[in-house]
Amino acid sequence: MTQAEQIVALQAQITELKARFDAKDAPPAPVKIAVKPLEDEGTRVSYPTPVSTFVMPSSSELKQLCDIVLRKFPRLAPDMSDRWADNNEVKFAKQFAAAFRAVGMMHRADKPDKKHYVSYFIDHGDDLLRALGPSAEIGPAFLPACLAHGDVPISDWRLDGVVLEIGLNIFRIGRPATDAWRRVLSTGNTIALIAPPSSRNYPTPNVRIGNVA
Repeated sequence: MTQAEQIVALQAQITELKARFDAKDAPPAPVKIAVKPLEDEGTRVSYPTPVSTFVMPSSSELKQLCDIVLRKFPRLAPDMSDRWADNNEVKFAKQFAAAFRAVGMMHRADKPDKKHYVSYFIDHGDDLLRALGPSAEIGPAFLPACLAHGDVPISDWRLDGVVLEIGLNIFRIGRPATDAWRRVLSTGNTIALIAPPSSRNYPTPNVRIGNVA
């Protein structure tokens, strides 16, 4: 191979190597990604969750609240007539504390719930407490605890023909528990019970009797 041919071959090799390096340093080709257009889901309106101001009372405050309720509604008190009276009192105090905590974990409706028996809320309260650990039975003290909270609408079950109804909601709808029990503690009064409307309270229209206007 002559010197001229060697020079031509060398130039060809240089050109090939340069092409390889240029291809290596070149940026990668852009990747095309198919983007699905967003669908119009309409206007969404969100509301802030009300903040609960409920604070669990101390042991002494719970005892005072229980005493206030049982003085006003003595038929809700435990049986104190047998030899187990002391045990019954201690047991009821534990039930009241547990029931008070369970009611504090539920939301309040604007009026008593006509669709569910009280046992429905008691069962839910038991479930809430079991999730936290061992707890006392709350059934016997559930109504006294609702009365002591001071912010739970309750029908006046003492009236003839009135069914006991409680304004609670287990789905976190409505108002969260508040510290209304402090008002019960300071005033000694529970929340007013709700009586059904009576036809006797309806206004009588003006009526003309005889010749008297």
